[in-house]
Amino acid sequence: MVRRFFRCSLLLMLAVGAIASQHATPLAAQSPQSSPSQLAIRGQLGGDSSTMVVAEQAAYVGIGPRVVTYDLHNPNQPNLANQSSLLPATVQDLALGEGYLYAALGYGREHGLATFSLATPLTPTLVSFYPLELSAMSVFSYQDYVYVQVDDGLQVFDLSNPSQPQLVNQLNQYGIAAATVQGDHVYLNIQSWLSGFDSLNIVDLSTPMTPTLKGSIVLGDILDIEIAANYAYVNTQMGLRVVDISNGSNPNIINQTDDVAGLQLTASGNTLTMIGLDYALHTWDITNPITPTEIAASSETVLGWPTALIAQQNLGYVLTRSGQINVFDWSTRQAPTRISATETPGCKENVALQVVGDYAYVADWGRGLCIVDVRNPQQPSVIGRFDLTTDRNAVTDIAVQGSLVYMVDWSHGIYVIDVSDPTEPTQVSFFATAGFPAAIAVNGPMVYVGESINDQGVGGSVRIFDLSDLANPVEHSQFYTSKVAQLAVIDQTVYVADNEGGLRILDVSNPDNIQMIGQYAENWFAMDLAIQDEYVYLATTSGLEIVDISNPSQPIPAGRLGDRLIDGIVVAGDNAYIGENGSIRQIDISQPSNPQVVAETLLARDSWILPALHGGEIVGLSYHGGGMFVLEPEYQLFLPVISKN
Repeated sequence: MVRRFFRCSLLLMLAVGAIASQHATPLAAQSPQSSPSQLAIRGQLGGDSSTMVVAEQAAYVGIGPRVVTYDLHNPNQPNLANQSSLLPATVQDLALGEGYLYAALGYGREHGLATFSLATPLTPTLVSFYPLELSAMSVFSYQDYVYVQVDDGLQVFDLSNPSQPQLVNQLNQYGIAAATVQGDHVYLNIQSWLSGFDSLNIVDLSTPMTPTLKGSIVLGDILDIEIAANYAYVNTQMGLRVVDISNGSNPNIINQTDDVAGLQLTASGNTLTMIGLDYALHTWDITNPITPTEIAASSETVLGWPTALIAQQNLGYVLTRSGQINVFDWSTRQAPTRISATETPGCKENVALQVVGDYAYVADWGRGLCIVDVRNPQQPSVIGRFDLTTDRNAVTDIAVQGSLVYMVDWSHGIYVIDVSDPTEPTQVSFFATAGFPAAIAVNGPMVYVGESINDQGVGGSVRIFDLSDLANPVEHSQFYTSKVAQLAVIDQTVYVADNEGGLRILDVSNPDNIQMIGQYAENWFAMDLAIQDEYVYLATTSGLEIVDISNPSQPIPAGRLGDRLIDGIVVAGDNAYIGENGSIRQIDISQPSNPQVVAETLLARDSWILPALHGGEIVGLSYHGGGMFVLEPEYQLFLPVISKN
């Protein structure tokens, strides 16, 4: 900030001197003006952890828009060794080649294929990036060729020169969720998202530029596939299937167990291991590969949905969507044991945030509360977590008041967490609601909970709880609504973004008798809101709506901008910041009747973006895997035009 101000001041002095030397008219009241030209990314942290590959002494994990490397010289305890620089999109998938690592990048500022050299395995070096028009979803390699799944087909690249990838073919192959290369064949998990009739496809790679389909078998809703010699073990929603693939043109089911289903699979020697629906690790004997027999299950479970399970001899590495790398030892197959759990950087499934002081409090969908220190915008860091221990968590919103965080779990209820020491958040209260809570606001001891589905199962509601005694929450009343997306409270008034119900204004001065005093609705859904002075700024499915609430019983439209879905909004002074179409946009609202876009930065295409403020910085969450971004306005100086005498 100081250096930028100095450069601007120097530019101003030089310009004024030049003007004065030409006998310009006095500057008088004219003065240089500045406006933000863009919002510059200063820092980034976390994001989805959905892919991992393991080499001999290193594990490579996709964390949001970065590749993170872990040292496995001590295989029992992965150690963070390196993080790549910020990539232009989220890492969707990784594949290992001979001396190289390939990353499929999607849902970002620019999609593409990134190639890293592994000449130094613990510090991968980016050697090329090939931009793609559509998100890259999965990737695998064979010899000097790399295959990338995008929405409009499978693209084939020649990587004989890794620094200059060449697109050599495109095939009408869709829906690749995972691929396993064995010999000169690749076994594809093909997802049919709508029908549920997923298939195992066997593709011949003997002519790498033009792979050909050899055989296929429909297996239902496939969760994972593991190839071991002449057999494919397939986890489906209906149970484990054993498929004979010795004749690739005619794969057929030779055994099935309908009462067992798991999530991830891997095989090592005569042991098949599985992360079950109970999130424990199960060992199976496949000495007779046709009839797998379960041996045992670990007493420990993984935290969150498993996204990868990879075997290295008698060790298994399990990556979860909640951001942990779990290491299991099954050398004693009768007693598989977790020996370590390593946190990966950042918050993961980000769905809501609030910035208070120097900390960002993030709702992590499947895990709980994640607390980030944002004092250094270049290096935001997680300093505390509160993990839920219940099954099927669905954290949707948070509210911060003083040293307490009120956290909404859609599946269970409201947690109250003491964050007076942000490194050790502690639960101090919990209460459930009769419906499914989605949003929350707090004013003193009164807590206002917005339900997306009420106790009647139709529409939503707003409920009022008194938490004067944290140990004994008392419910006062309920007001039925359409489907609450977000709410805010000022004094004795609650403002509700109520989906198709638009903006509702509720009088809560008598907590036992909620009264609606005003409503404003059009042909859009209200998704989020911010309040400043006598205006409500509504994020809707059809743009930004500015509503005059000087008379709360008769809210009226004051201004409008755009016609696209707005994900979230925050307001400060003359500016509003919105998340729209994967971007953060800064809006000048000094004239509410005429809002104007003054700056914009793309963070992650096709992603929901939720904004918050920290001093002069903007904190943005990417809901679709990009993690947390910290941005600052970059200003451009405009000098007044001066006429000569």
